[in-house]
Amino acid sequence: MTSPISQPEDRELSVQILTDLYNLSQVDSNVSSLITAVQIIRDAKELASQILVSPHVAAMSTDEEIILLQQQTDQLNVRIASLVNEGNTIIRERDDARAALEVATATINQLHAQETPDTRTLMELRTALERERQLVDHFRSQPIAMTAKPESIPDPPVFSGERKELRSFIAGLRLKVIGNASRFPTDQHQLIYAFGRLGGIAREQIMPYVRTGQIDLANLEALITVLDNAFGDPNRVATAERELRELRQKNRELSLYLADFTRIMADLQWDELAKRSTFENGLSEELKDALVLCNPPVDFNEFVALCQRLDSALRARAAEKKGRPAISLRTSNAPCPAPTPAQPCVETNPNNQGPVPMDLSASCHHLSQEEYDHH
Repeated sequence: MTSPISQPEDRELSVQILTDLYNLSQVDSNVSSLITAVQIIRDAKELASQILVSPHVAAMSTDEEIILLQQQTDQLNVRIASLVNEGNTIIRERDDARAALEVATATINQLHAQETPDTRTLMELRTALERERQLVDHFRSQPIAMTAKPESIPDPPVFSGERKELRSFIAGLRLKVIGNASRFPTDQHQLIYAFGRLGGIAREQIMPYVRTGQIDLANLEALITVLDNAFGDPNRVATAERELRELRQKNRELSLYLADFTRIMADLQWDELAKRSTFENGLSEELKDALVLCNPPVDFNEFVALCQRLDSALRARAAEKKGRPAISLRTSNAPCPAPTPAQPCVETNPNNQGPVPMDLSASCHHLSQEEYDHH
């Protein structure tokens, strides 16, 4: 009896099943391939079911062939179920991953939408910190240069509230703090030092700001502002103009007059011409007389330099005259000798034709040194 499987229709179905199973064995284990594999197996299963219900299979003469075919079908069913489960598991994992990604994206977007000023400040601080770290790394990589130890700057005199001493005290205080900065690394170090240089009513003016272990002011400039408000001149410009009009050199050295002039002029915004005119007006009479014989420059600094040279020369001449010993006209009891008649001094020309015309020195009397000093 011919086996039913050998019928043309059955052979065609068997070839199709084997082809599908071969294709299934070549499938990769990624998601898209598994989906394709599941579809191939489902098609193969459907073909196998068609074979089982085929009248040719039902008419098989031997039970062994039916049992063998049934076993093969069961094995295919098991493999199909396994592949389907694997495919479903991968699909679920993929869907779960997509869902988790969507949740994470939504959370990030929500956090960006809910950004607060504190968050932005934190980010700015982190950025600034990173820049500072880069600067530190840069300077660490540079060679260390040996610097000389700064000279110790004298302490400013103690300020006790005298208005005319305030500006000098403030200038000395600033120079001290800047010049010896290593001694005053913080604002409190500077404030405590400045407080120690105050006395009298000036110290009492700062006492309300003194707390336990510190001075309740922002920095040194804040302390200077308190002192300036209390002891400074509220009409500084008017006061400076009045002092400048009254300022005179008199018998002082020019350097002292110039120091006062410069100090007062610091509060005024005058041009060069006004400064020069006011400075000249306050000079001593002797110096003004000496300037008449000169051609004074217009530039203020050049004019001051000329005045300094003239003032120095005038003082040197005055010292020379003051230090010359006096000469007595009579040094003994002997009678004075009769004066010698003056002899004319006549200069002749090369041709021996008499005095040179219009020569005012042709008849002159030469004074002796004693007579010169006496006059």
